[in-house]
Amino acid sequence: YDANNSFLLYAFGERLLIRTGRRDSYGSEHHKEWMWHTKSVNNITVNGKGQGKRSAASIGQISGFHTSDWIDYVEGEAGQAYEGELDRFTRRILFLKPDVIVVYDVVSAPEPSSFEWRLHAPTEMEIDGNTVRVENGRAACDVDFLWPQGLTLSQTDKFEPPPRPRIKLVEYHLTAVPEKKARSQAFVTVIRPYRAGENATSTINAFEQIEGGYGLSLQTSAGKATVLLQKDPGSELSWEGVISTAAVSAVIDKDGAELARFDSE
Repeated sequence: YDANNSFLLYAFGERLLIRTGRRDSYGSEHHKEWMWHTKSVNNITVNGKGQGKRSAASIGQISGFHTSDWIDYVEGEAGQAYEGELDRFTRRILFLKPDVIVVYDVVSAPEPSSFEWRLHAPTEMEIDGNTVRVENGRAACDVDFLWPQGLTLSQTDKFEPPPRPRIKLVEYHLTAVPEKKARSQAFVTVIRPYRAGENATSTINAFEQIEGGYGLSLQTSAGKATVLLQKDPGSELSWEGVISTAAVSAVIDKDGAELARFDSE
């Protein structure tokens, strides 16, 4: 599990968003070219290329961390790990407890590139426009791709390359690709886990690209959450009554009173 800035999601004791593949034998084609490759985990590849494989130069950094009763946050930087393919890969993950996860990614490359946002599940994913649903046993989650617009989503159950025939493994791999190549790109993705057989306990009320960044309004089990996102801290963002200069800000209101506030800086 070598790729920096990857994540896993388990809920209600079940695997939902996973790392994939099975080591058929050490150093096999599947082991080297799938399991060691960034494409096998929940991460981003660039023109199909991933981070350096099993290399001490594949360096990542946790650049921010916060935990509290209502809001958790982690920020990672992994641009250096891509062996010159990327100048930057900042992944910011905001957990609005107990049922909303916001993933905010900023990537930049030396030249216009294709950025492939990858997601993996143990069961087939349902794709409905820019929303993906995963269900496994007692757990489910909705994944909403809010930005960029016009993503092309595709899914396969094939490994490239596959494990040896004696390995009977079926897993599902989703790729979300922006319409055009670019030198830089932002991704805003919301993941909402809930119990299988029930409706999601949270909703996305509004999402808007605003001057300097993005505004997001959510209803969580804890209350109404307003989230502001920008590429780098410093500029003042104002949306839905929240003002912030941080890269990521979140305010949770319950019954008209502020329950919690977080600013990443």
